Amino acid sequence: MKNKIMIKQIPYILIAIFLIIQGCKDSGVDVIPVKDPRTYTWTADTLAYPGSVQTLMYDIWGSSPKDVYAVGHNNRSLGVMWHYEGSKWTDVELNYPFQGGNIAGAISVEAIYGISANNIYAVGYHISNSNVHTSMVLHYNGTVWTEENLPSLGGWLNTVYGTSGSNVWAGGQDALYHFNGSKWTRDSILVSVPIGGIFQYNSINSANGNFFAIGYTDNRKGVLGQYFFKEQSSKFMSVDSFQITNPGSIIKFGNTLWASKNGTLYSVGHKGVYKYTGSSWVNIFQTTYFLSGIFGIDDNNIFVVGHFGQAYHFNGADWLDITPKLNKDTGTLYQAVWTEGTEAFILEIPLTGFPQKTVVWHGK
Repeated sequence: MKNKIMIKQIPYILIAIFLIIQGCKDSGVDVIPVKDPRTYTWTADTLAYPGSVQTLMYDIWGSSPKDVYAVGHNNRSLGVMWHYEGSKWTDVELNYPFQGGNIAGAISVEAIYGISANNIYAVGYHISNSNVHTSMVLHYNGTVWTEENLPSLGGWLNTVYGTSGSNVWAGGQDALYHFNGSKWTRDSILVSVPIGGIFQYNSINSANGNFFAIGYTDNRKGVLGQYFFKEQSSKFMSVDSFQITNPGSIIKFGNTLWASKNGTLYSVGHKGVYKYTGSSWVNIFQTTYFLSGIFGIDDNNIFVVGHFGQAYHFNGADWLDITPKLNKDTGTLYQAVWTEGTEAFILEIPLTGFPQKTVVWHGK
């Protein structure tokens, strides 16, 4: 009888031993907490293509801190895109035939956004001999960059955003394009453009399943019309607007859009940071000078950067000036920022020095 009892107890003893061992294993694993972005150590890398007088990067995006792209302008159309693979930045050799790439002619790349590491879009323009800028969309399939076929050519493109490989929008001067996964179509611009003036999309983004855009009209006589769009029935319809006629004009929203993973839509531009309530915009942080870039993870972890040496971090409670850890020189332009929550990258274009270069600040 005693032996039978002991046999019955064996499975329970084994289970207890297993749980103890597993507990010991778990306790031996070091869980590294996510570092507070305000305690990042920042280092700087300089991007300058050899022999060029301008290497000016305007936008940045990555799939991870070891897969980051910066895009912009170079006076020789060489070095308009750079890639960081975790240790150094290298030129993405786009040009044909000088670099063996696939993109021929003089080009500039204004914006970049990826669906994934192997599905990335970059937009900009071709420059003709008559200095006319025409629309350009580039695509990376994980192996090579190629140029997309557009149905007709508008002006330069300076914003691109997609929610999937079959839903991508690109916009710019007098041009708006949509990709449905198989082909690009050109959409109409549904605002009244002044005679002799222009219209330009500044930014496109998505929140809560809806696409939004910001653009402006310029009558070339000192009057700007700023427009906020929402996609409705596959068309971008203006849902708010205002006019800028003098420095004291009322500003409703900014120029550049970003949406948190919580679905909150933000914009930055003149007079600071704006938050969309679903029906109107609220200025939540006022600055003296223009803000040009915004990116973050959620509503409690946001970076914004801008003109004249402005760089701030929002933690859900307050906005901290982080320029003491970067370049405190007010004579510089912070152009764009990207982060995935553990590291951050900020593009800086110093306004002094020759040749003109780009500095990439890396915080971790």
